[in-house]
Amino acid sequence: MHVCRKNLGNGTLLTSLWNLKTGEISLYFYHDYKHVVPFNLKDELEKGDQFMEISKLFSPNIEFQKLRSIVTPQTNRSMSLLLNICSVVLLFSGLFFFITYFIKRKSSNYSFVKLVLVALSAILFFYILVLRLNIAIFYLEAPFQEYKFTMQTVAAYIPFLLLLLIIPVIRFNLKIFKEN
Repeated sequence: MHVCRKNLGNGTLLTSLWNLKTGEISLYFYHDYKHVVPFNLKDELEKGDQFMEISKLFSPNIEFQKLRSIVTPQTNRSMSLLLNICSVVLLFSGLFFFITYFIKRKSSNYSFVKLVLVALSAILFFYILVLRLNIAIFYLEAPFQEYKFTMQTVAAYIPFLLLLLIIPVIRFNLKIFKEN
């Protein structure tokens, strides 16, 4: 039995069949049921603690190589660094807009825009946090959905929300620039 999803067939990494009477274990790797690595439970226990890289026990698996090629913050330092920089920028810009809102709220007709920017910064900061903590988002189709309703499911719709908001925000900014 294995789990397969739409994206590269990812899901079950290992499948094992155990014969509890004989102690024989058949290990299959990443949906390839033509190649098996057999183990004898008694022999393996006699060897004591050991570590082995499972993927190296099997011949190269094209589907697994495609899965490994997906770029995530955990596998790509540049992406990880970019997300960290964006987090810091969003955190400080949100704080900046929040502080300047209280300083200049009476001197400007559009000071409420700063509160909107604070909210957008907080939402994007949360989205980056979800991207950093939930690696499954990178492997599954968008919008990512959990089996049960969670804040991560809500976060999956943030990019769509921003696409909807971009035109009103641009129009509003043009209006402000024309007035000043």
